[in-house]
Amino acid sequence: MNSFFSRWVSTTVAVAIATQVTGMRCEGIVPLLTVALLLGVINASVKPTLLLLSLPFIVFSLGFSILVLNGLLLWLVGAVVPGFYVNGFWQAFFGSMIISVISWGLNGFFRGNEDRDERIHSEEASVRAGEKTVQGRVLK
Repeated sequence: MNSFFSRWVSTTVAVAIATQVTGMRCEGIVPLLTVALLLGVINASVKPTLLLLSLPFIVFSLGFSILVLNGLLLWLVGAVVPGFYVNGFWQAFFGSMIISVISWGLNGFFRGNEDRDERIHSEEASVRAGEKTVQGRVLK
């Protein structure tokens, strides 16, 4: 459940920054939180189907149509959520690019801490079970 909240917070921060940079308008914290939640729900449920249906366009455009799809989804969310306004496709397009980059970076930051905690708990469980642990370093 912490993963959900950390992603929601990072998406909210990303939408707030994109709103300031691109000129989208948000009338308070509630529409901002609603937009972030709705974007998360759409990206988790509807977007995989849309990506599958648009696969020929994605291949033909070398992935550019994914950016267009993200912009259209942000534009849709702006039309649905009261208090959040997107003035046009290009504003949504650039806003979705900013949201993608910022949320990717923030999610990577939060995920790094979760992976470390998961590794520690896994090692503790292995020791309790009597398994031998292997020490080593990962070279990057």
